[in-house]
Amino acid sequence: MKRTQRPSEQTLAAFGELRLIERIRKKALARGETGEKLVVEGIGDDTAVLKWEKDWWLLLTCDTLVEGVHFVKGTAACRVGWKAMGCNLSDIAAMGGIPLYAVVSLACPAGTAVGGIDEMYAGMMNLARRFGVSIVGGDTVESPGGLCVTVALIGKVEKNRHVARSGAKPGDAICVTGRLGGSLLGKHLAFIPRVEEGRALATKCSPSAMIDISDGLASDLLKLLEASGVSAEISEDAIPVSEDAVRFAKQTGRSPVEHALQDGEDFELLFTLPEEKVGRCLRLFRRSFSTPVTVIGKVKKGRKKPLLKRAEGSSVVLEGRGYEHFQSLPAAARKVRRSV
Repeated sequence: MKRTQRPSEQTLAAFGELRLIERIRKKALARGETGEKLVVEGIGDDTAVLKWEKDWWLLLTCDTLVEGVHFVKGTAACRVGWKAMGCNLSDIAAMGGIPLYAVVSLACPAGTAVGGIDEMYAGMMNLARRFGVSIVGGDTVESPGGLCVTVALIGKVEKNRHVARSGAKPGDAICVTGRLGGSLLGKHLAFIPRVEEGRALATKCSPSAMIDISDGLASDLLKLLEASGVSAEISEDAIPVSEDAVRFAKQTGRSPVEHALQDGEDFELLFTLPEEKVGRCLRLFRRSFSTPVTVIGKVKKGRKKPLLKRAEGSSVVLEGRGYEHFQSLPAAARKVRRSV
């Protein structure tokens, strides 16, 4: 009889990114790292939230981009820098926070052109300045492989005003900013983080829960629902599909809605609101932003798997098949990544 492998013996390809994060979270909790008095939110949300000053809490986040995973060799260096900074800004946006300071760690081959590094930092700094962020430190090391860049970002949010993933309540509306899908055609390298929109939501609409869409609408909705201990139903007809999703669908043979649900790296905001606040939110965005907000469904009680209501009226279980590290990309996605 074949012996069942223990988790510690499994490869990451078999174990998966999400299980790995949960395993690390449990180990940290067992040792007390995330149970200290100053920690408001630890592992498992878009940023860590720490008690800081009397009226402000500190936000901490970091993201790593790896050549061949997040961008292909030959991608314009300024776009790599833009994305590296933007991923972190999107995390701060999802908490309703204000970004402040960044540190950058860079690993690159010795043969990398200095001009390319200059361009990458120009991309980072252009986006950082747009949102009032200063790059104040970091590290540089040699890489035996491709380029790898890590940005860590510090932000702040008013005490008790951060928007975690865990507050959604039955009856809340499920909303999303922007249009979704097809990000591999270029948006994943040129998106605008929804920092201003996240601040407006946190200060004027008080969402019950919020997350940025990095791994795909379906996957990130499932994370929000699991953290909140609730279920949901969303409408296929209501999902705002981007023009890129329509273009991408012609290449892959999948539907535009499927791309909107599963592609990831849209870096839009997915949030829940009490029903009585929806009108205020929609009016705020029409008045203040070019970014649209769309209501796509409703939070339901219980922990059942969420449902997707099809256009013809039937309902199916919503599957979170968005991007997950250590899992292979579909062939169509690999083809597009090589061409971007």
